[in-house]
Amino acid sequence: LLQLEVPPLPALDDVSTKSKPKILVTFTGPGSTTLPTKPKVKLYRLNLHYFLKYGVMHDCEADITTVITIGQDFWDEYYPIVKAINEKRLSRCGASDTNRVLLVTRRNVCYDMESVRMVFHGAVAGIHIDDFDYFVYLNCGV
Repeated sequence: LLQLEVPPLPALDDVSTKSKPKILVTFTGPGSTTLPTKPKVKLYRLNLHYFLKYGVMHDCEADITTVITIGQDFWDEYYPIVKAINEKRLSRCGASDTNRVLLVTRRNVCYDMESVRMVFHGAVAGIHIDDFDYFVYLNCGV
């Protein structure tokens, strides 16, 4: 029987004596309104709306960067929502390069994993995975 010992991760709220951990959240949203995703677009949009309402951190003390990738078909729908989230954060917390939400569009080719690769390697606003302590990946279809 193979047993592995995994050291416990520090609790996110147990960082009072050191700086807050930097967290990168990437959410792959709906990519296209055309086949083969067309039957699931309603579900994908519902999941992204839920994430925007409940999953985007609004705490001024947090150091969370959220990157949401969507297809160009959805830009007009989601840009105003993300803009309002960032404006609310700016009015409450002041200007900051952290604790922000970025909206990115890309073509629907190798969509999910390519969206993550772009974030890992600095192709989105100079964000690079090595600059963060934690990484969370979410997908609108899961």
